[in-house]
Amino acid sequence: LNSENMNTRFFSIILVLFLFSFGCGQKNTQDITSPLQPEDFLKAIHTNNRFVDSDEIAKKMINQDPILQLIDVRSPQEFAAYHLPGAINIPFENVLDEKWTSTLNQDILELVFYSNDDVFAEQAWAICKQKGYSNLYVLDGGLNRWFETIMLPPEPSETDPIEDFELYQFRVGASIYFGSGSVN
Repeated sequence: LNSENMNTRFFSIILVLFLFSFGCGQKNTQDITSPLQPEDFLKAIHTNNRFVDSDEIAKKMINQDPILQLIDVRSPQEFAAYHLPGAINIPFENVLDEKWTSTLNQDILELVFYSNDDVFAEQAWAICKQKGYSNLYVLDGGLNRWFETIMLPPEPSETDPIEDFELYQFRVGASIYFGSGSVN
């Protein structure tokens, strides 16, 4: 990631955290976790451990990984138009709704937030992380990257290393598996 992109992400997360802290600071009595301390939260946002790439998600979906739970934070209309198989829809503005607490506040599933890019997904991650929820991830690049890499994989050039050809073959297979059918 370039430094401008990292700065934009960092300030976006800090803004969401600030708004969350002052606008929604009510303690939910059903929480089994406690909010993350500011120092720990800052450490968490400075690492890229929260990002999962589309190849890894595709492998987990194809292998029907039982601990993977995709969470689409786009609007219900966008979700209805297209979503990843097995995903549930929790619109970004509803992440703090009490009806989603038991889904988000657990320690068994790997929760992977996604949106069209990764801005709203990363903000949902930040809100849930600050509340002390665990096993939270963000689909790096969101659906835009999913389409660029999995649904319409670019063919490597003749001079690329063998690993690029192997990755391309996986992506072609994944594209067919997920119904693109547009890869030759």
